[in-house]
Amino acid sequence: MPAEEINQSPLQSATNEIKYPADCSADIECDNFREASPDELSKQAKDLEAQVTEKRNTLGEEHPDTLTLMAKLGSTYWSQGQWEKAEKLGVQALETQKKVLGHGHPDTLTGMGNLAITYWARGRYKESEKLSIQVIEAKKKVLGPKHSKTLASMHNLALVYESQKRYTEAEGLIVQVIETEKIVLGPEHPNTLLSMGNLVCTYWKQGRWKEAEELGVRVIESQKKVLGPEHPNTLHCLANIEKIRKSTKKSRA
Repeated sequence: MPAEEINQSPLQSATNEIKYPADCSADIECDNFREASPDELSKQAKDLEAQVTEKRNTLGEEHPDTLTLMAKLGSTYWSQGQWEKAEKLGVQALETQKKVLGHGHPDTLTGMGNLAITYWARGRYKESEKLSIQVIEAKKKVLGPKHSKTLASMHNLALVYESQKRYTEAEGLIVQVIETEKIVLGPEHPNTLLSMGNLVCTYWKQGRWKEAEELGVRVIESQKKVLGPEHPNTLHCLANIEKIRKSTKKSRA
């Protein structure tokens, strides 16, 4: 289901990084698990557009405050499903970040990761894969292999593989992320549960109904306890479990 960049929720974190949640089926809309309503997102986008314009005029394009607001605006566009706007702004911000902050700066890497997942959202899987791999390698060097932002990018690369039906590669990467998150963040941390939910979907897409349902039930119970029964992530996983159960019934019919 995207994570950090686009890790934490897309569900999004305070650092403007996106980690995206995988869908068990293409008919699940992104808005099903976003906490902000469309009206709230629209207002947020307009407010941020005005702030970005003001900062550009008063501080300039390369000022850190301007870049921070551009990142927030890009994340908001992403949450609205305005991929073209998110990509255009992401490319602009990234070029400036590379120039001002350097290629290895954490904020630059966040921008690269968000651009990679935006390519994924637009169906440009090869571009997304190439950039994602670059981001992961850089984050491992700069932040470390167990950093939450590194794991978020690995998580997102797994989604890119999955979208290309490369399930074995996707599963291997997600399992690696989950095992590390359990150690670093804890077994019931929202990020860990998000990754586990994505593994459920990977099982489902391979026709491994029993494994998908068993893991999905465990994830939902933890989400209810940690996030609450009405949290978008919990509801998203509940919907996915229903789809899995229907698939199981059909396969047995």
